[in-house]
Amino acid sequence: MLSVLIVQIFVVVACVAGIVLLIVYLRNEQRKLSLHRAQMAAWAAANGWSYQPWSVPLAYAWPGEPFISEAGAQAIDVVSGAMPSGQPFWSFMYQYQVQEGRYQETVRIWILALGLPEMLPWLNVTPKGKGKDSKHDILLESDEFNRAFHVAAASQAFAYAVLNPPVMAWLMEQGRSVVPFRFVGGNLVCWRYEEANYAIMVPVLELMSELFGHIPSFVWHDYGAVMPPVAY
Repeated sequence: MLSVLIVQIFVVVACVAGIVLLIVYLRNEQRKLSLHRAQMAAWAAANGWSYQPWSVPLAYAWPGEPFISEAGAQAIDVVSGAMPSGQPFWSFMYQYQVQEGRYQETVRIWILALGLPEMLPWLNVTPKGKGKDSKHDILLESDEFNRAFHVAAASQAFAYAVLNPPVMAWLMEQGRSVVPFRFVGGNLVCWRYEEANYAIMVPVLELMSELFGHIPSFVWHDYGAVMPPVAY
């Protein structure tokens, strides 16, 4: 009987200790999160930008890759502001859960979005991996570009209009860090499957703005549409 009592006491003590450790861990994590958010808010304010800890509507602002349509996604550490040119921008970590049987994975993608003066048809440019080409790829005039990137768009004509030889050459060299990107609605969206790197945020946004500047004027005339007011 004594041994049974000792075991029961040990189990109770172990459970209490586990609960205490869990409470301490959760408090420490909350302190870290509060400190992180305070630092992000101060950094954003020092640069004349705005900061939100999270936003659900922003996570569903754009359709298509790399976004999902299912519930559960959220935008975390949302930094928003304007470029010197006046173009609005957003930076945030896009997060959602993937459930496969008993296995659950948290997907985190760094999103950079830049506002465009008008709405354009959708267009995707993503790097090619080791897999086979998609039968839906649009092949352009440059074999080198076709070997490096997947291209999909609302129409082949629009892809050819935007991705002309000078733009393809720029994307192969100094503009390569903009890929993958997507024209969607009134925005140019760039994403990376990694944690946000704020040291390169502004340089990448500047390259995105430069890509916008490379778009031929006739594209805006032929394909542009007035963008309705949007608030995220």
